[in-house]
Amino acid sequence: MRASTTPEPRAVSRRRRAITTGVAAITVGICVTTPVVATTGDNLRGGVRNGTATQETRIISRVAGQQYGTRQSNISTGANAGGAAIYGCRRPSRECTRHVNLDNGPAAAFVTKGATPFTVSGTGLVANLNADKLDGLDAAQIVAEARNGKAAT
Repeated sequence: MRASTTPEPRAVSRRRRAITTGVAAITVGICVTTPVVATTGDNLRGGVRNGTATQETRIISRVAGQQYGTRQSNISTGANAGGAAIYGCRRPSRECTRHVNLDNGPAAAFVTKGATPFTVSGTGLVANLNADKLDGLDAAQIVAEARNGKAAT
């Protein structure tokens, strides 16, 4: 009896299945990852200026609880520490940033450890932010109480 040089059918089947599976996995990997890279552009590079976008860049998340969709922090400390973020624009007569709460909560919160929560460099009046009353009293009432020696309540 002569020895056969061809592999047994079962061995051929296993080898062919392994090759087919490997090729399929590589094909799926290329088909799935290539569009993601092509549609999102370059990676965000730290410490350098990234490319200029010609369309709005959106970061959308779906987080629950007390978490935020994005977070920017600078953990440097001391007199030379920098801020966490700066936003600039060249848009006349409109805001550079807009904070919108799509539900009924506040649109922004400023939390500090006793420092002034924000500063304003503009000299114009801000609608709905000008203080017409202090502790429920207008300027004339405060002056009248001061002249009469009454303490403001």
